[in-house]
Amino acid sequence: MTEEKMRQQLEQKLCKLEAQEACRNLMGRYSYYRTAFQNKEMVELWAKRDDAKLVTPWGSYQGILALKPAI
Repeated sequence: MTEEKMRQQLEQKLCKLEAQEACRNLMGRYSYYRTAFQNKEMVELWAKRDDAKLVTPWGSYQGILALKPAI
């Protein structure tokens, strides 16, 4: 294996590990806010895209503008 190939593989592994850690941190913040009833802070974790969606037993909310008042 060439040095360049090894470097590329290491970079890919590092990117994957960083993405996994970011996901764990995001889920940790979400769980904390949810448990602490800090809904305003929890909503700020949502994607600001129009296709962001929340589905609950009491309704379905599409987009960040619909989500904020629902929580």
